[in-house]
Amino acid sequence: MIKLLIFGGTTEGRELAEYLTSDDKYSARFDITLSVATSYGAEFIDRHKVKMLVGRLTSEDILTLLYNEKFDYVIDSTHPYAIEVSKNIRKSMQNFSASKYIRLLRRKSDLSNCILVDSIEEACDKTADGNVLASTGSKQIAEYKTLNDFESRLYARVLPTEESVNLCRDAGLDDSHILTNTGAVSLEDNLIVIDKYDIKNIISKDGGVKGGFNEKKEAALLRNIRFIVIDRPSEDGMTYDEVVSFLCDLER
Repeated sequence: MIKLLIFGGTTEGRELAEYLTSDDKYSARFDITLSVATSYGAEFIDRHKVKMLVGRLTSEDILTLLYNEKFDYVIDSTHPYAIEVSKNIRKSMQNFSASKYIRLLRRKSDLSNCILVDSIEEACDKTADGNVLASTGSKQIAEYKTLNDFESRLYARVLPTEESVNLCRDAGLDDSHILTNTGAVSLEDNLIVIDKYDIKNIISKDGGVKGGFNEKKEAALLRNIRFIVIDRPSEDGMTYDEVVSFLCDLER
């Protein structure tokens, strides 16, 4: 049996674990452990089929896990912008060469009709007058303080977790400016938010199809507002389909 450690609360990480355990032909081949940062990332997994690790791991934690469990493959399917997490995984694996590393990449989006920037600070500088919807997650909300009239203009869309909401509050946002949502948001719901809060700018990361990027972009185009995208870090890896094909071919 091949031991797999999959990192990621992303859709791709969950789908990979589910796919490899959904058929007796594959489930008999793989012993899968899925590591996610929060309990939210573990909610959609059948724990009878997949071992779950919940909580953020340091590079030392990861190294200890690798030594103890001796995984054959480590699949890094963390978010494309989770740079530090991927660094920690790779750093740990430099000290444990017995496990093989695979980076599962989310496909990039069509960035035409977008204002492309390198940072949240630059994104704030590119905004037009009016309210701003921050759709980049909760961890960097404090970086939006460079935005003029931050507390009155910014609306943050984040996961409905206590940690996410508290990060927004700590940054100085009132609860009326904290919009909680689970998963990708539909075009219709994006339009409702734009109209309700008089949004003139959306700041987003390229979360790909799974992250609802296309729906945000289309909503911005329909309402003729600015769609500002923080560019992804460049990295090498394999697509979801390539990873599935590679793993399923291992014992053929």
